[in-house]
Amino acid sequence: LSIRRQRQMCIRDRYITVDSVTNQCVDAIVNNANVTLLGGFGIDGEIHQKAGSELFNECKTLGGCKIAQCKMTNGYHLPCHKIIHAVAPLWKDGNELEEQLLATCYRNVLNLAVVNKFKSIALPCLGIMQSSFHKEQATKIACETIRQYIDEEIYEGDIIVCCDSKNDADMYHSLLPEKYKIYSLFGRKENDLDDVTAVSYTHLTLPTNRE
Repeated sequence: LSIRRQRQMCIRDRYITVDSVTNQCVDAIVNNANVTLLGGFGIDGEIHQKAGSELFNECKTLGGCKIAQCKMTNGYHLPCHKIIHAVAPLWKDGNELEEQLLATCYRNVLNLAVVNKFKSIALPCLGIMQSSFHKEQATKIACETIRQYIDEEIYEGDIIVCCDSKNDADMYHSLLPEKYKIYSLFGRKENDLDDVTAVSYTHLTLPTNRE
């Protein structure tokens, strides 16, 4: 499928997928970036590689990014429209407001989605690569912040959480409130245009009175 065709497809509701954020055809994906915004390893490097040299050239004009802040670029050769580059704090000893800064990082991402009226965003678990947060710790902060934006209807678009493994996805499941209905979808139909981003994922929907 062409990038343009993928961008025309609509992803609805909220779900957790074991898949790369670079495969998501959404309004914006989130990059686990460093302060230079010029690429790195992990998902940061993958995003720069797949988006092409145009992304690197645009990032050079941004002057880097402060910790817990974010900046936005075009998606270029990725199936998303925009990339939100978020800089998670480095974990040191827990006495330098690292958890608060990581939560602020998520809020800044979601606020940017609200301001730009994005209907869908996809994000990895921020802070677990070069930032050295424990996965359980970073996942808890992610779930608490995302849940707040959903429950308080601050952001009403679609949220896709991209995990590296089923174990990572299970951590998200364990931290979500029971009022969320969770059901699994497995397999992928070759011609099913409504499911082009995940081979296996768990779909999150809101309570019945808000669907």
